[in-house]
Amino acid sequence: GAYTGTRFHQVERGNFLQGGDPNTVAGEPETWGQGGSAEGVEGESDPALRHFKGALAAWRAPGAKRSHASQFLITTSDQNQRDGQTVVFGRVLEGESALEAIESSPVVDGRPQDPAIVESVEVL
Repeated sequence: GAYTGTRFHQVERGNFLQGGDPNTVAGEPETWGQGGSAEGVEGESDPALRHFKGALAAWRAPGAKRSHASQFLITTSDQNQRDGQTVVFGRVLEGESALEAIESSPVVDGRPQDPAIVESVEVL
């Protein structure tokens, strides 16, 4: 339930959707993308963990040494330049149409005008 109620706060069309920031539940929009645990995730260099379309990966801010512990990205196209840069920990199994709807919604400066809210997450 950690992600329940969080919003997809960044959309980079043709690349990824970003979510998982607890600030998006009740924080001011200017704080979105800054929240979550200060503890990071060490990178992984397993060649099997690739950033294909639909990969679920830990977010890593530009210049950061470690990936974020709560914020994540879902790739909307192959993003192999990210391989070895962020930790891939899952993949989308269904619901691609929802991702396409989020990606195609109106965006201003990378932020959706009406951000989609995570209703639930299932770990398989």
